[in-house]
Amino acid sequence: MINPEVLVKLIDRLDTYPVGLPDAPELREFLNSFLTPDEARLALVFPFKEGTASGPAGFSGWDLAKAESALNSMAEKGAVFDYRLGEGSVYWLLAPSVAGFIEFSLIKLRRDLPMEKLAGLLEAYESGAFYKEVFGSKTRISRALVSMDAPVSSQIMTTGEVESLIRKAGGGSRVKFCGHKALSLEPRQKPPGTPENEAIKYLRIAYEKGKLPAMARQILKSRFS
Repeated sequence: MINPEVLVKLIDRLDTYPVGLPDAPELREFLNSFLTPDEARLALVFPFKEGTASGPAGFSGWDLAKAESALNSMAEKGAVFDYRLGEGSVYWLLAPSVAGFIEFSLIKLRRDLPMEKLAGLLEAYESGAFYKEVFGSKTRISRALVSMDAPVSSQIMTTGEVESLIRKAGGGSRVKFCGHKALSLEPRQKPPGTPENEAIKYLRIAYEKGKLPAMARQILKSRFS
């Protein structure tokens, strides 16, 4: 369990983004299920801009190896972005709410996380406190563009170049988080004639065509075979 004081401060930290994560019981339970206590503590002291692991490590009082281990675990969950540059440097950025914690927590089917529980909590949170945050004001939410400290540059790429880049990086997900969320929430036994959820239908087609990662195919085998 995350220390309650750390949890409240972390939610306050995440709520400072242009699209915030307002406090709610569902969000507290979600973060407790999604992050370990060490990951929550590291997220709490994360700077607002990208930086190397030495920053969060120093603020946490950890050695670099412990911080990098926690950061790699958070990156696998989609809680942080990692920019791995050619000369070996790695820059990290804490994920915002959108696109970030809301989508990336369910972008992969995992065995080490309670996917059904996370999906249910996000569904309740999105339709309650988070909906009011995004759509409850007449003022359009925008994101300020700021300079980056990471030594990166941008370029326009063709579709083929983007696909090649994704393949070199090990591939990407062909299924949106809404498909995994719908699959986690949908009961296995439904009344005859119930139409298939569109997100699940897309997921099933991707499974049948062999377009999903090995772990996802293994998890979905009992569902779609």
